[in-house]
Order: sequence, then C-alpha cells, then structure tokens
Amino acid sequence: MTAAVLVLLFCAVSVLFVPKLRQGTAGWYLVMIGLFFACVKLAAMSVKSVFRSKVYSSFVAPFMTWDGISYAWRLHFGQAELFLAAFMVFSAFLSLFYAKNYVPSEKLGRFSANVSGLVVSALACLGAKNMFQFVIGWDLSALFAYMLMNTFHDKQSLRRSSVRFFIAHKVTDLPLFYAFFMLWEKTGMFFVPPFVSPYFASFSGVEAGMFAVCIILAAAAKLICFGFHFVMEDGSDMPVPAAAFCFPAVLSGLGMYLLYHCFPFVQDVPNVRTFFVAIGALSAAAGILIALNVTNVKAILSFILMSQFGFVTAAFGLSGEGVALNTFVAMAVPMIGLILSAGNVIYALWGEEDITRMGGLQKEKPFTLKIMWILSFCCVGFPYIGTFGARRDMYSALFQADGRAFTFVFLLLSFGTAFAFARMMFYIFYAFPKTPVEIAVKIRKAPLTGTIPLILLTIVSLFQNELSKRSILPPLTGILSAEVIFSSLLGCFGFLAGMKYFSRREKSQTRRSAVFQRLSLFCAKGFGFSELYRRLFAVPFLFVGNMLWLHADLDLIERRLTDMMPAFVRKSAQALQSIHSGNLGLSFVWSIAGLLSLFVLGGVLAYGG
Repeated sequence: MTAAVLVLLFCAVSVLFVPKLRQGTAGWYLVMIGLFFACVKLAAMSVKSVFRSKVYSSFVAPFMTWDGISYAWRLHFGQAELFLAAFMVFSAFLSLFYAKNYVPSEKLGRFSANVSGLVVSALACLGAKNMFQFVIGWDLSALFAYMLMNTFHDKQSLRRSSVRFFIAHKVTDLPLFYAFFMLWEKTGMFFVPPFVSPYFASFSGVEAGMFAVCIILAAAAKLICFGFHFVMEDGSDMPVPAAAFCFPAVLSGLGMYLLYHCFPFVQDVPNVRTFFVAIGALSAAAGILIALNVTNVKAILSFILMSQFGFVTAAFGLSGEGVALNTFVAMAVPMIGLILSAGNVIYALWGEEDITRMGGLQKEKPFTLKIMWILSFCCVGFPYIGTFGARRDMYSALFQADGRAFTFVFLLLSFGTAFAFARMMFYIFYAFPKTPVEIAVKIRKAPLTGTIPLILLTIVSLFQNELSKRSILPPLTGILSAEVIFSSLLGCFGFLAGMKYFSRREKSQTRRSAVFQRLSLFCAKGFGFSELYRRLFAVPFLFVGNMLWLHADLDLIERRLTDMMPAFVRKSAQALQSIHSGNLGLSFVWSIAGLLSLFVLGGVLAYGG
C-alpha cells in the first residue's frame, strides 16, 4: 500500500514542479499510470483481505512518544479502509480518463496533479492510526479539492465559490476536534476510533448526544447534511470531472468513514439512532426540494446527490454502520455516472448547463438518454438493480419497528427523488427544443473517453446487489418481502408522475402563482442558509484576506519576517511546553485550533492573491 501512495505522491509532485509535465498531456499520462498501478495494487490487496482476512499495516515514519505511547505515521488498512480506498482510486481513474477531452490541454496537467494529491491525502486519512495524521489527511483533502476547483480560476465566480467551499470545510473541523477530544478524555490516547474499542469508550446519555452531534457536524460539509447544503451551491461550480470525483467519491467517502467508525460508540442509544434518521430524512427532503427548483443540470444532480446521502445518514439509525456503508457505495456509483453523463450533454451543447435551454435531445443523444434513464432507476432503487439491496434493508428495518410515520416519509422521499430525475430528463431530452439554432446545427458527439466510463459505471450499478454479496462489504440482511418490493415500485412511480406532470405543464404553458414563485425561489436559495453562511463566515474571512493583501508591508514580509521567526518559534515552543506539563488535553485543543487557523488563513490568502 505504501508503494501505491508513494507512486501517486511522486506523480503529483513531478507534475506540479516540472513545467514540461504540467503543460500539455504528459502529466495526464503520468498520473493515469500511477492511478492504474494503485488500482491493481488495491485489487490484489482486496482479494487477499477477502480470502485470508489479511489486514495491511505499514510503518512510514516515526512521529512522537507521549506518556509512554508511541504515535507514528503509518498506513493501516482493514476491509472497510481497503474498499473505500479502492472505490476512491477507481473513481479518480475514471474521472481523469473522462477529463482527457473535457479539460483544456493547458490545464490538464495541473488538474491531474491535484487529482493525484487529493487521492494521496484521502488515503493518508483512511490509513491513519492516530488523530494527528487523520486531521492532516482530512484537511489536505479539502485543500486539494479547493485547488481542483481553482483549475478554472480565470472565472471570478468560480474563484469566490472555491474559497467559500474551502472555508465551510474548515469550519466543520471544530466539531471534529471536539469529538476527538471526547475520545481522548475517555481513553487517554490519541488513536482514532478504529483502534479504540467501543466497549471501552462508549457514550451514554447527554454525552452520547453531544458526541453524535459533533460527528454529524464534522461530516456535514462532506456528506452535505441539512444546514450545510450551501456547500453544493459552490461545489456544483466545479468542472464535471472534478464534480464527479470530489463529492460522490472522496470527500463524502471521508465523511462516511468518520461516521462508520464513530457510530458504534453511540449505537446503543435509541435517541441517537432517531437523530440520525431525522437528519437523514431532512437532508434528503431539502436536497429534493432544491433540485426541483434549480435549472443548472450540475446543480440539480448535486442536490439529488445530497438527497441520496440523506438516505445514507438515515441508514445508520435504521440498520447500523454496515448497511450505511453499503448504501453509500450503492448510491455514489450511479450518481458519478449521472454527473459524467450530464458532462456529455454540456459538451454536446458547447457548454450550455441550463436545462430550460435544452430539450429535444432524445434523437441527438440516444446513448446518453438510455444511460441516464438506467442510472436514474438504479438511484431510486428499482427492484433487483442499483440501490435496491440497501433500500430493502432500510424498509425491512422500518417494517419490523412498525415505524409507519418514517415509512411514509421514506416512500415520499423516494417518490420525490424519482420526480426530480423525471424533471431533469424531460427538460433535457423530451421538452420542445430551446437550444439556439447556431448550437443545434453543430451538436458534438461524446469522445470515447466520455463513453467508456459511463459503460463501466452502468454495469457496476446494474449488478450492484450481486457485487455487494461477493465484496468485502458487510452483508445486507434485510428480508425480501412483497411489502419491500411494493414500496420500491411506489417510489419509482415518481418517474411516470413527473414525466406526465411536466409534459402537461409545457403544453398548457400556465404561469405559476406569485406565492409559488416566491416559495420556489426560497427553496432554490437553500432556505436562507446560504445567505446566513455568507454573512457569518464567508464575508468576514474574505474581508480579512483582502485587507491582508491590500495593506501588507512588503518590507516586513521580505526582511523582518525572517528575523522574527526564530524568536517567535522559540517563544511558542516554550509556551507549548509549559502547557504540556500542565494540561495535555488543553494543549491538544489549542494545537488543533492553530492548525485550523492556518488552513483558513491559507484559504483567504489564496483568494486575495
């Protein structure tokens, strides 16, 4: 595993610092070779893990010894870590393969290096055994995602979006640190949850509630939970290959990994389980409502992705972390395919992203039409394909618990997801053509690099249930009953209802009432959370960044800073030493707070520069 990580790190550094590799396609080929090597390596490791129950742990470098406990930089991969790592690397390979004809050649090298850096950061986080390495991998992943967005930094709106996106991920670090601090208080060690037994450090009562809230908030920006859906407004500005890789695979994968290993500490508390289900349902509902009221195709899929991750969060409360991990993978794979399919539509229409300016593409793009319908049905859980296995477990848990209210809510959410997909499909393929004539006469065909990933993702999505049975994922044990199949079909009925509704609406051409228009605008703007976040966090940080750059004393930066640093470092070291001897926990909190400040400052300075 160390070899795969080092190869990817070498590829990223080489492309970033060698001009000949950074310009043109040479860097792309180098990173593709590195990702292919990592895929093969992870596949071989996964096979050994299945048949020999092998756990991979390799020492990388020493770090420190504290209170007689040694902490080192290492890569430790069990079955869950191996599966998530393989999923991330495979997604990176497909997305970068797709990017060959989508990203301009002069930016392809930098884009490839950032993809490789993001994968390395994520693998370092997944393989961490101590909290320090986990936090560094966690934060660097957000940083490389920010750099991926800035591949197209010549667009000012995208540059601002990338900074808001970065700040949001740094803000959610605070509850992560507090959750880790709670674990440290229980154990006296800085090991991350996979290496701390839940039986030894489980929480109960108010403590369990606090820990659950902290881990949900920590993963909120990555799993796009309700209240943090403004992240998708900025994330949807990403170029398609980055959007298909960052959120569905890497960032959300890290959020999923955190919840997967932290949930056992609170799984025996009924109120915590209800909290997870409620947050998941609320996130799914919010994602559907926003998706039904925006017109940018990437934004629509981004918020449908949010609704899918809402089901993942709810799966923790309904069936536990094993089913949730299955649900995450089952829902992420077809969503990656849908985002890449949308990229083919955008490519065909020379950059057009508004679905109200499309229409009539069913004859021009028949392959993309079929792929998107299949993947949409996989997302909603049509019987025996796609996410059906995961939804079967959730419905079974609801029926066994006699949770009629939640059962109705989840049926409604499945119906709403299908309805949102139907709206998107209708306006892209079946509505009256609204594409300008000069574009309609020269619609482009998708290149081979844009077709092969879709075929692979569609095959995996269709046979997701069978692949899950034979994988290293925890098994799904839900009962297959007539009620479950009927519930899944009811959810899929949203496709038919949506197609009929939008077809009639286009024919009648009736205008919506003023009240409905205001409500639609309120939903499209994220229920006011986007503006609240902008005022509380984005505007102050951006203001500080601008002020630092406008009023910085270059003489101080160039000459005096060098003279100041040694004394500053010495004083800081002395202060930290005195804190260490007094209160180790307080030292940990302040050290992490300093790391957070450093990353936030780096983000705003990058914006200002």
